[in-house]
Amino acid sequence: MILKLLLTIHLFLVANTTLAGFFYTNKIFTNQEYSYGLKHNSSIFFISSYHAYRKPKGLARFPDGGRVKTVYEEISLFRFNITNNSLKKIAIISTKIEFGTNIKGSKLKFDSNILYLSYRCNNNIKRPDKIQCIYDYDFHKEIGRFLEGQNAQHVERTIFKDYWDIYRDKLIRISTLKKKYLKEINYIEWEWGFNHSE
Repeated sequence: MILKLLLTIHLFLVANTTLAGFFYTNKIFTNQEYSYGLKHNSSIFFISSYHAYRKPKGLARFPDGGRVKTVYEEISLFRFNITNNSLKKIAIISTKIEFGTNIKGSKLKFDSNILYLSYRCNNNIKRPDKIQCIYDYDFHKEIGRFLEGQNAQHVERTIFKDYWDIYRDKLIRISTLKKKYLKEINYIEWEWGFNHSE
């Protein structure tokens, strides 16, 4: 009985691996998005997301074009040093990008040695309190964490109060961030946790 079960599991895994190649492209595609940049002293702080995936093909494209097969995904906090044109990953915020995540409209603000950020992290209308993710990074302790419940609500009401009215003209636009500051940054410098040769 156990031998039969093991054989069934083995056949399922082999078939699943074979069919994955049959239903999805071998080529890996990538997508990278950015938040606005926040200039602080001689650095620009921003969030970036990275998604590596395989496109559906053949039967997997029906009836609506199909869904991609995610290979790797990550949202991270970065600092670009304007003085020496160097990029440093400060923290990995998440290795899962939920449906509905939008980092383009992220809010970033310093309060003393802590950088607070807020971004839309899903589309779950059944849990509106979970749609916006609040994260803080303490530069003295070099620790980042998600805030929840009353702590998150407090930050949203105080730290980010009237954010767009105050910061709209102070933030570095995404197009400027990409074309002026990040244009020469190569793939290795991003330190994404994914190797294209895999």
